[in-house]
Amino acid sequence: MLCVAIHPHSVEAKSRLETTVFGWRFTHIQTLDFPKNPASGITTQNYVLRLKQLYPDYQAIALQCERFARKRQYTDWARVVLVHKVSKRLYPGNTKNQAFAMALILRSIGINAQLFKNESRYELGLEADLPIYNGVMFEFKEQKFVLFDLQKGVLLRQPLKNPKGYFIDLNEELKQSCMPMKLAPNRFPTFPSRDLKMHRKWTYQNNTYKLSYSINRYLIEYLKTYPQIHLTHYFNYPVSYRVYEEVLKPLRKIIEKNGFSEEEALEFLMAFHHHGFKHKDDLETKQGEHTNFVEETLTAKYSDCEDQSVLFAALVRGVLGYDVIGLEYPNHVSVAVKGSNVEPRGKIHKHNNRLYCEADPSYVGSKLGYVQPDLKKSSPKLIPVGKLRIVK
Repeated sequence: MLCVAIHPHSVEAKSRLETTVFGWRFTHIQTLDFPKNPASGITTQNYVLRLKQLYPDYQAIALQCERFARKRQYTDWARVVLVHKVSKRLYPGNTKNQAFAMALILRSIGINAQLFKNESRYELGLEADLPIYNGVMFEFKEQKFVLFDLQKGVLLRQPLKNPKGYFIDLNEELKQSCMPMKLAPNRFPTFPSRDLKMHRKWTYQNNTYKLSYSINRYLIEYLKTYPQIHLTHYFNYPVSYRVYEEVLKPLRKIIEKNGFSEEEALEFLMAFHHHGFKHKDDLETKQGEHTNFVEETLTAKYSDCEDQSVLFAALVRGVLGYDVIGLEYPNHVSVAVKGSNVEPRGKIHKHNNRLYCEADPSYVGSKLGYVQPDLKKSSPKLIPVGKLRIVK
């Protein structure tokens, strides 16, 4: 028998297994004991047989994890984080047992988790449907796998030292059809309310403007851990309804109140980026190379060119309704816009037989058509960007 209790973060509950995931409390009251040392006694010869024997011991908690995840619209990555926290509570300080528990629970809920034997250690591999750019990735039978860092709860960033061992396809051996993690699900999980209040101040045409808004802290926590995928997905990822209500609509109201022309409205949004945000390259920050989702940039102390470009593309589409494309230069990212009545000028880019005018949100002081001096002769890769989607 299982007794499930789910509470907001502030409520206490007595249980033998309890953890907090993005603000939600996960509680599991056990009546059956889990294997104390599931990884013990495993050899190359009995590996598959041992996993088959262990499966039933984790079915109940896997079912509870999946119910918990569905209720909160968890993405596959949020499921991985949940299962990692549960596994750490089951086997504190023992990464080998955590790896086995994670593999068995994740496979029970349908995610293709595999174990890679590396000398005396077991590494957890997760199949992904997209390439990732901030971790160790390898291919097995044309499938993409990433390695999970059991100590930090994120993807493993550094290659393994002297990787030796074996990797067994559990889908084949166990006659299962577990699927890869979907890394561009186009939605956000739901979170308890915990606001991070932000204030931005900038100038345009000698006037000062202010914007105050709030973003959920747990959403930011979730996005900061998210695997880094291709820049295209950040440009095309939806924004939260909170951003629509507290950022897009207020900016549109300012533009309408001041009667800005189309050109002025675009340069007003550029000024918002130029003067409302502090620029710093990723390599100068503790976080390292990292592309932000829109909500991350809106709450970040510092951001760089690709972060600003992703945000600016969302603002142009959400506030003004104009089409945009992303511009990927060597060591720089920018945006080009297609307004209704603005005559293209300066650096122009052609996409699908339409002319787009460059508008660089991180080139402080620039206007429509301006391009950074060292990029005037460069031809960027064009990134298609669709209509902005807003999700609750």
